Amino acid sequence: MGYFLNALTVVKHLISVRRFCRASPEQIKSHQLKKLKELARYAYARVPFYREKWDRAGVGLDDIETLEDLKKLPVITKEDLRLFCPDSLKTNKYSEDKGRVLRTTGSTGNSACIRWDAQKCLAELAAMSYSAVGLYAGLPLKKHGMAVFVTVDDAVESLAFWAFPRQAKERVISVFEPVDKQIAMLNRIKPSYLISYPSALRNMAAVVQNTGQSIHQPKLILTTGECVDSLTRKALQSVFHGEVRDVYGATEAGVAAFECSQGKGLHVLSFKAVVEVIDDNGRAAPPGETGHVVVTDLLNKAMPMIRYKGLGDLCSFSVERCSCQLSHFPLLNQVEGRTIDALVMPDKRIVHPYQLTLAMQDLFVVKKFQIQQKAINDFRVLIVKDNSPEAQTLTMCDAIQERFKNILGPEAQIEIQTVSDIPPRKGSHKHAAVMSWVQA
Repeated sequence: MGYFLNALTVVKHLISVRRFCRASPEQIKSHQLKKLKELARYAYARVPFYREKWDRAGVGLDDIETLEDLKKLPVITKEDLRLFCPDSLKTNKYSEDKGRVLRTTGSTGNSACIRWDAQKCLAELAAMSYSAVGLYAGLPLKKHGMAVFVTVDDAVESLAFWAFPRQAKERVISVFEPVDKQIAMLNRIKPSYLISYPSALRNMAAVVQNTGQSIHQPKLILTTGECVDSLTRKALQSVFHGEVRDVYGATEAGVAAFECSQGKGLHVLSFKAVVEVIDDNGRAAPPGETGHVVVTDLLNKAMPMIRYKGLGDLCSFSVERCSCQLSHFPLLNQVEGRTIDALVMPDKRIVHPYQLTLAMQDLFVVKKFQIQQKAINDFRVLIVKDNSPEAQTLTMCDAIQERFKNILGPEAQIEIQTVSDIPPRKGSHKHAAVMSWVQA
């Protein structure tokens, strides 16, 4: 698709976003049901994985008559993505040149390949355009935003480079660039909002505090990709005077929720996705009760995500009500998970953890991993191999050593261990991909 066709498609999706931001809950539920039925018929006809899984579960398309009937369909997991993608999960008429092949960042310690069709890609760009973000936030944003992201080709954050390369170069900078360069770009283009990972924004705020340099003040600071804890939020608010809001999303489904302007949780953008919270037995968790996040993406037909549990996050639907501009959308309490650590090196250089997780993602025989910074220049890499014969005989130590030393420096001491499993972080349900015991 060319630039002008991409732009027209984004505008079309943006018109839909505006319409749903003003719709009633009943209108949104009607839209969800219509899209769900279409998606279920499409997936059953064109995706072997769903047809076989639903047949085994004894569920037919005629069983899906209401949104409540969605729970009749079995959930799918990240392990399903690893085992059945791409052959069984990809739509049988999917064309590689009309969409994007993306890969999750591995922030939870394993990575998966995801396919989006072109319409899904452009719909996501529309959903996070400055016009849409202004609607969600209730702020009159009159200029484009700026992003500090991972910009490798198969990262979901690189979609703007695929659709609008010239504009992306002016508004998106790699998280791996020096913080001073990120600040210089922010001061030069003066965006209406800034979006990045909490760890990257925290690094930017720390540099400003330590050097006393001036920095442009966007109206809105958006955090995404990691949990934003209270200390990080406080640090950002001390440097950036604009409002700080969290955005919940994932490569598997795109942007799913936006933080309430009254601070009461995250509103599900339910014109794009259906979000459920289920207990350990697969039943819907009552409001206020924590359970597993399950998401159904209503937009992607290249590789449909229907009742996907693989995000690994825990959450609950809020028992509170709000009166913000998104009050007609369901309200989630803060999502748990995705806390990852930045690494501090002997020369005081800060290494973003995604540099290390991206260096691991093409090692397909790795089922899980965890990178630990034990001391200032002392690292340990825990690896859980999958059960394939290739994994049991393959040695990856040399490749990991070389990649990590290129990132961390030749003096870094790197120990690699093969383990049977990686336990969750203390006090959390998820294991961290990167952990550091070094104080910044």
